[in-house]
Amino acid sequence: MAEVVRVVEEEARRRNARVKEVRLEVGELSFLCEEQLRFAFEVLAEQSDVLRGSKLVIESVKAEIKCEGCGYEGGVRYADDFAYHFSPPILQCPECDGFDVRIVKGRGCIVKEIVIITS
Repeated sequence: MAEVVRVVEEEARRRNARVKEVRLEVGELSFLCEEQLRFAFEVLAEQSDVLRGSKLVIESVKAEIKCEGCGYEGGVRYADDFAYHFSPPILQCPECDGFDVRIVKGRGCIVKEIVIITS
């Protein structure tokens, strides 16, 4: 979150503006906790003259894979194991059970939009 805040601050200062809202796209395979992101943003924003009072909007991005074997493109399956505190994704093709899959969506954390107020 510190890097996100740094980038947003830099852009706002470059435009001589204050930030009203920051929109993030957070992939489910990034394993970033929304609650922790919000807390970190609030703490860091209060220390910034251009971010103080701004709002964080988080948009979750579902994971998608592509199977190089059969061509499947779509969502992933999740383990149903109570030993975990969450259901981890299984990076295996749900159609052919192959392991030659590539993650095509849901791994990043991207600043999608910054809403600013100019002076």
